[in-house]
Amino acid sequence: MPVNLTGMPVNLTGMPYNLTGMPDNLTGMPDNLTGMPDNLTGMPDNLTGMPINLTGMPYKLTGAAGEGGACSVFRVLATIRYSDYNERKGETPMKQTIDTLALIALVAVLALSGCPGNSPSDPPPAPPTPVPNLPTRTFRAIRTTDSSWYSLTAQQLAVGTHCIVYAETTAGITPAMGAAVAAKYDTYIHNQITGAFGDIDDVDGNGRIIILMLDIIDGYTGSGGFVAGYFHPIHMFDTSVYPVSNKADMLFMDTYPGFNFDNPAVMQDFYSNIAHELQHLIEFSEAYLKDKPEKDIWINEGLSLGAEYIYGNGTGSPVQQTSRINYFNMAGPTIPYGNNFFVWGNRGDPLADYATAYLFFQWLRIHASNDTGIYKEIVASPYVDYRAVTQTAKNRIAALSLSGTDDAADWEEILRTWFAANYIQASSSSLYGYKKEKIALYRHLLSGGPTTPLYPGEGVYSEIGSSILLSDSGNIKYAGISGGTVRTTGPYTGTLLTFNAGLLKDSDPPPTSEPGTIASSVASGLQASVQMSLNGNVAPAITEPLPTSYPIHVHFGPGGFRK
Repeated sequence: MPVNLTGMPVNLTGMPYNLTGMPDNLTGMPDNLTGMPDNLTGMPDNLTGMPINLTGMPYKLTGAAGEGGACSVFRVLATIRYSDYNERKGETPMKQTIDTLALIALVAVLALSGCPGNSPSDPPPAPPTPVPNLPTRTFRAIRTTDSSWYSLTAQQLAVGTHCIVYAETTAGITPAMGAAVAAKYDTYIHNQITGAFGDIDDVDGNGRIIILMLDIIDGYTGSGGFVAGYFHPIHMFDTSVYPVSNKADMLFMDTYPGFNFDNPAVMQDFYSNIAHELQHLIEFSEAYLKDKPEKDIWINEGLSLGAEYIYGNGTGSPVQQTSRINYFNMAGPTIPYGNNFFVWGNRGDPLADYATAYLFFQWLRIHASNDTGIYKEIVASPYVDYRAVTQTAKNRIAALSLSGTDDAADWEEILRTWFAANYIQASSSSLYGYKKEKIALYRHLLSGGPTTPLYPGEGVYSEIGSSILLSDSGNIKYAGISGGTVRTTGPYTGTLLTFNAGLLKDSDPPPTSEPGTIASSVASGLQASVQMSLNGNVAPAITEPLPTSYPIHVHFGPGGFRK
């Protein structure tokens, strides 16, 4: 099912996406993509059902590495397996969870130039001889290339206050490195992330989580994508239930090329990835192990992106993750067309899912009366879908005009306000911005209509020539943005916001798009993004190419069962 992006073939045949033909330097991207909207006509409809329900999981990363020269770009689709509640209603939520395991791509960090820590020609680092007399343990791990299980031997390198660090004997990790990982986790990750999100279920009773460092079998051969880490809930259960279980609350973190002790940038990513994955472990502990379903994918991922912010840069203070913001500003192939987090993985551009989810959960935090405390309340919410956000926002963001009794209307209001914030970017306390945080965004304007397909949660901006009168139709809603004000009734002037306020749960069938009208005053194609300045924080000019490589995580999470 190839989709032609003007010289950028997207090959879905063997997973993942192959963008081998993609230019190395997209400095002039808007000009090079002139006419791109026409080439994409009908694209979402052609892909209906494909990105969401890929029951032939897992990802085939084997073919990704080494294609297209140095650090080829590829796209990874989220795989969601939907369960049939009517056929499974006699099972407990926990049993349904594990029986409907799905593989979900978790994009962790952008590497904006080259392969972090290794060039494409670098061979794997030569591992030192395992240190004699260190305790060893046999673990079960999963190959992300085909979901098969295998056994490995790891040495116990360090025992911290809150963690035990093991490393595969062939991974080349020394005891000094393991001790450094344990110290970083104990000092800057554990208390910060558990305090913000909740407790860890100590299934092995040792008072610590296990961090297993290993060369994850993901098909990586020196270039392209690699799996940076994962959490697998099956290990939270006894071997009498699942024989392959390690019966341990644990994270699996990649060592090649995800770990390079001599490269600070790679290590920053490594520790940020631990914080990201730790949130998933907490979410599972707070949900299924307490006989509750886990949150919908976009909420779970948004919370893990919040964990990245809370970890920051490993100095004890939260720091904005500029890689997420940068990807939004570089637009990528789908952001100007409305792609965002709500329908996770539907357009085959996972970095867009993560960039927009990061911004949305930052916006919630910034305007909440309890800052990062809103994350913990979302985790604790009895709801698993968008209502976890609407009900929590009603209690913590007083400036939002939410009824609290009509969650669908409240979600529409939250979406409209957030879209307006990304465009207006007020630096005051207004909801139409990110206050004085260092978040400066580009405006991405679409044209060439008269309509564009939008999935639930997606929204686009277009310029209005003089004025336009439109009526909401189905889930498609309109608003006019002029200066710092937003109008919800026509006629509209200034900039037209078109968005889909449709609702979605993971347990629903794959959604379809709806046509939304866009203004067509711009001549043709995708207008160059408008640089923004916010309180002295100027978004950098787009001079970098789209990332040529980036690590991913895989998180084996539940299927679509919801109470």
